[in-house]
Amino acid sequence: MATLRAFFALFCLTAVLGLPMAQARDLVLGVFAYRPKPVTQARYQPLVDYLNEQIQGHRIILQPLTQAELEQRLEEGTLDLIFTNPSHFVLLRQRSRLTGAIATLVELESGVPASALGGVVLAPMGREDIRTLTDLKGKRLAIPGYAFLGGYQTQAYELLLRGVRLPEDAQLEVFGSHDGVVHALLRGQADAGFVRSGIMESMIRDGSLPPDRLKVVSPQAHQGFPFAVSTRLYPEWPFAALPHVDERTIRQIARALLNIESDSDLARAMNIHGFTVPGDYLPVENLARGLRLPPFEGAPDFTPGDVIQRYPVQISLGLAVAAIILMLAGGFYLSRRRLKLASQELARLSRHNALLLNSAGEGIYGVDHAGHITFINPAALAMLGYELDEVLGKRAHRLFHARRPDGSDYPDTECPLEKVLQDGVRREMEEVFTRKNGETFHVSLVATAMTDDARQLGAEVVFQDITRRKAMEHELNRLASTDALTGCANRRHFMEQLDMELSRIRRYANPGALLMMDLDHFKLVNDTYGHPAGDAVLVAFVQAVQSSLRKMDMLGRLGGEEFAVLLPETSLEAAGRLAERLRAKVEALSVEFQDHAIRVTVSIGVAALRNDSTAVDEVLSQGDAALYRAKESGRNRVVQYQPNS
Repeated sequence: MATLRAFFALFCLTAVLGLPMAQARDLVLGVFAYRPKPVTQARYQPLVDYLNEQIQGHRIILQPLTQAELEQRLEEGTLDLIFTNPSHFVLLRQRSRLTGAIATLVELESGVPASALGGVVLAPMGREDIRTLTDLKGKRLAIPGYAFLGGYQTQAYELLLRGVRLPEDAQLEVFGSHDGVVHALLRGQADAGFVRSGIMESMIRDGSLPPDRLKVVSPQAHQGFPFAVSTRLYPEWPFAALPHVDERTIRQIARALLNIESDSDLARAMNIHGFTVPGDYLPVENLARGLRLPPFEGAPDFTPGDVIQRYPVQISLGLAVAAIILMLAGGFYLSRRRLKLASQELARLSRHNALLLNSAGEGIYGVDHAGHITFINPAALAMLGYELDEVLGKRAHRLFHARRPDGSDYPDTECPLEKVLQDGVRREMEEVFTRKNGETFHVSLVATAMTDDARQLGAEVVFQDITRRKAMEHELNRLASTDALTGCANRRHFMEQLDMELSRIRRYANPGALLMMDLDHFKLVNDTYGHPAGDAVLVAFVQAVQSSLRKMDMLGRLGGEEFAVLLPETSLEAAGRLAERLRAKVEALSVEFQDHAIRVTVSIGVAALRNDSTAVDEVLSQGDAALYRAKESGRNRVVQYQPNS
């Protein structure tokens, strides 16, 4: 007991004199400076200041760096956190320098939030010879630079998929920036140019680009995306950590990033909408593989996972060779030499295809037109837990693919793979597979029909185990909606649920109620016993209230010692009775903390949720008014809101 008193006295003396109890360890955040370093420092310093207010036990230091400097600092081991563009992130991750992304940036372009970006191909309005991407072959093209994801790499990848290779098949000229590309087109210095999505609209808005001078080549439509674009979309910048950063700190950073509100001073200072859960950066990795960007400089143009889809002619040739051999063996007496050569060619193709399948990191299997497995690679067998002879000739749907993403079973007719076999349409989706031992796991898969001219031979499936990614998404969503201290809903999540409940009430006219609760004289608890004691009281208070609520009810912490309870399907009278029970339960509560028995009371305001309630703010104002009258009339009581009082 004497030791505890001595420690408490030392703690108080330290707090009064401003002496540090422990030195916070510095974490160095390296940010890719694609603009001058002072500009980058000015833009991201508010974010670092905000994180330093939210993260306990560490101090984050911002260092704007070029891509080369970022890679050198990683080699030296002097960075802890990374914020860079998606293609650079893929490069660093492939070199085993990073964990997965913590969160993905949501930019604010012209007041519209955008968590994705794409590439735009522009050409002068009068160029009738440039209508599609393939028309760019042999043309003079203006680009901001080869390292720009939205200003070169996305367009180069789309052209590659259409048989146009850059820089071999066109004349490229680097202008250093997106604005430079647009001005080069206006001056007639190029036939077409590449810029990132949103640049054209921004320049038209600020008057630097007349709206009738340039056109978008091969425009694409993506639901919810507000800008003109010529390519598919890719996720925005990721925020990532090095493997040595502890999990608790990563969770604090993730919670802080996800809690940035779009209308906050920080978001306005950075001109962003905020951050969201990590995006899927696999498309960026596929782009880098296709363009042979680092670290895939020596990779082939294709992955083993899409050999059958991309090279049906070669596979048909192998089948034709097999048919010729059977015909020769059945009755066409060709020379021994020709038969030997055909056999050797077939063996060579078989070895080549087997090598491609066996070296792939993704799971790959193929089925015939009836859904029976005809081939499967070692990666797929390892993930499923089967041996080769246990799956060949079996129906994939019955063996391990009979679940929806929510885990429920579904019949053959609803299976995506069966639908591909029926209509030949390629499908990308997330599904649930079942291992041999009965364990289920989430996968991301692509199912593609295998055809020979107009005849469908079967289908091929390429899949990846995404169990860890799904678990991280679930955890990040939980952190973003939960109060860290008490475990109840945080303010933002509670407001969202209240707004949804008001919508249901307006539609179905069901009853509902809201309790606004505030602990009486809570500041006195903190001042007398210290903030740790106050935290213990808040936790005990939440546990006491939660134990009296139904599963459909929601308790939320709005701030400090202020809480609210959402009561669906509850009349005003029933809500008043519940509030009185809660008041009495809290009054009887005794919180033990360091040999002290701390007692508190609570004041509660009760408001009805009616079908004429127009907004969340209106209901909160009514609850606050009733709570104020409870406080004003002596505290430790329940008051119902009366419209005319």
